[in-house]
Amino acid sequence: MVSEETHWPLPSPVPGPELDWVFHDQRVVGLRWNGEVLTPEDPRFMLGAFPVSETGAPFPVQFRYDPATGGELKSPPSSGQLASYPGYERDGFPAILSGVSFRSSPEKLRVTMPAGAICVFCAGAPSRLFCLTSHGNLSFRLNETSWVELSRRLAPPTLPSHAFGVCAFAQGFAMALGNSAVIGRLVPGLPEPLITPHDFGDCVPCGTPALIEDDIIVFPVARGTSVKLARYQIATGKWLDDMIVEGQRAPGGGAFDVPVQNLSRIPDTFWCGETDYLVLTSAFDRREAHIRSLSAGMRAVRGAPRLRDERETIYVLASSDAHYAFVNLAGRPVPIPLDGPHLSAGEGRYIGRYYYPSLWSDEITAFQIEAGAERALVPLAYGRNERGRTESALLVLADGVSEVDALFSPRDGKIFSGSLYWHAGAQLHQLNITLRFRSRYDIILYRDAGGLVVGTALTGDFYRFRLPSAGTDQ
Repeated sequence: MVSEETHWPLPSPVPGPELDWVFHDQRVVGLRWNGEVLTPEDPRFMLGAFPVSETGAPFPVQFRYDPATGGELKSPPSSGQLASYPGYERDGFPAILSGVSFRSSPEKLRVTMPAGAICVFCAGAPSRLFCLTSHGNLSFRLNETSWVELSRRLAPPTLPSHAFGVCAFAQGFAMALGNSAVIGRLVPGLPEPLITPHDFGDCVPCGTPALIEDDIIVFPVARGTSVKLARYQIATGKWLDDMIVEGQRAPGGGAFDVPVQNLSRIPDTFWCGETDYLVLTSAFDRREAHIRSLSAGMRAVRGAPRLRDERETIYVLASSDAHYAFVNLAGRPVPIPLDGPHLSAGEGRYIGRYYYPSLWSDEITAFQIEAGAERALVPLAYGRNERGRTESALLVLADGVSEVDALFSPRDGKIFSGSLYWHAGAQLHQLNITLRFRSRYDIILYRDAGGLVVGTALTGDFYRFRLPSAGTDQ
């Protein structure tokens, strides 16, 4: 006697038709989804947190045991992602290298990335890595060496590279594409993300969204010189009343840079423009948002990494006709003149061949490299010790740098070449990789439980370092 397939319609986790599961001999052989049948081997099952059997076969989320064997089903394994790009952590700072070391010449492998990649981010629970391309194609990582493209194509990103980012969280991700917000939700029991656009009407996004509380995402949107914060609540999936932003922008202010936050209990969030910035702060547990101007005569270096000192003050690198300076973004902006364009990594900063571990210390480290005229050390990501202090960083020594602004805003088709280094203490360890890039934002990196991937979208050359854990020994 030959057994036949049976169909088990089960409730969908979201409003809509039931999900049609196909069984044979009490084993899942398929799921009807959007006009096709997904077999158990389909990688999209990785995105729905489906319980799995000992063999890794997915089952409906309503199941607790394998009906064929009686064995208890397990939660799906996480890919172990630790970071996203741009804005590797919730606070927007790229501190993803804590607990690793490059001192012992780690194994290095070539890996592939989707063509035209502009950002990599992790979302979901268990977490998965996603990649967005300049054409709006969205893929997720199947394993260390391959990616799977999803059927849903998004609008191409329109914000400039220094302003574009993804706000990723346990339930999904949010970004601004064109004149719309895009919310992607990873729902247990569905094999693909639910992606919903939201039209802002007569307003346009002017920056990357930020997660300001565990359940609220804010999008800065502008109408002329007026700005407001559109608010999305994750738990309910609903849009709340907009938050008023006090103050006006100068005409032609453009998009803000990717937001950063301090580490307060209720963190302040900063979106910086060329001559002004948007700050979302709190007073007596009440949220307030303001547009503030930088110091007179100072213009921010768009996209340059922010400095966050040991006092939790955020600084932006800016320049005037006379000098570079760090300008604080808390209270009354006051410039701290610099002897050149210092590029930050957390609390530390680099200029020429020198590294300063703190804004308030005269301590200095000199490296045995040629850096200065036409060359710059550009921090990509850094590690922190148990006290939260920056003590290691991944750097690129860029050649042909006549003006530091061009490292973050591509111009005139100029292409830079740079060598990768690992900075730890007073040492620079050369990693024997040369990258070609139009701006720092061509360089993409992410970390998972077993290693670090770094490369450039300009050429498609990406490398994976297998990194043994090094505890706090950097």
